[in-house]
Amino acid sequence: MLTPEDIKAQNHFLMGALVVGLLLFGINYLTGFFTRIHLQNEEVMAIEHGAKSALYQQMVSELIEDLHSEIDWQRQLAAMELGHLGGGAERALPELEKLLHDKQTKVRQTAVLALARLGNYSGAMVGPLLELLEGGSDHDKYLAAKALGQIGKEAKPAVPALRKAMQSGQDEVRSAVAEALMQIEKG
Repeated sequence: MLTPEDIKAQNHFLMGALVVGLLLFGINYLTGFFTRIHLQNEEVMAIEHGAKSALYQQMVSELIEDLHSEIDWQRQLAAMELGHLGGGAERALPELEKLLHDKQTKVRQTAVLALARLGNYSGAMVGPLLELLEGGSDHDKYLAAKALGQIGKEAKPAVPALRKAMQSGQDEVRSAVAEALMQIEKG
């Protein structure tokens, strides 16, 4: 029969095992969460200082380095932040374009949205934009349709998926899809 001390020791062991388990499984999530908060603060400061400032350029350099990380969420987060930084991050365009062929879908999708936010539209984006159009949220579909329209006639392979997207989604999505179809047809 277990004594109250044995039960207490067993409960402490189970609680310890639970904490260790949460730490092991949640460490990536927690690390990503705190990294995101830190980057948001740095991003705001860099934008306030302007694209020509040393702080802004240092942040762009660090994010470009993170695009080469072996950790998926770091590549995705770096691409997202570069997209948020805007026009001053043009030197990241070649590295973002390399992510269009990343093994992780979310990384490819984030890279394509970052490229679109930086105003760089090319035929290489069509594949990842199609993934976004076919499997993303309504907001993602809206952004993908807008980007495909900006690409123009090189986005012709996306026309069947755009027509399918026209049948579903919110009014904003259907409107963006209709606009994209017109832009692709015009070339």
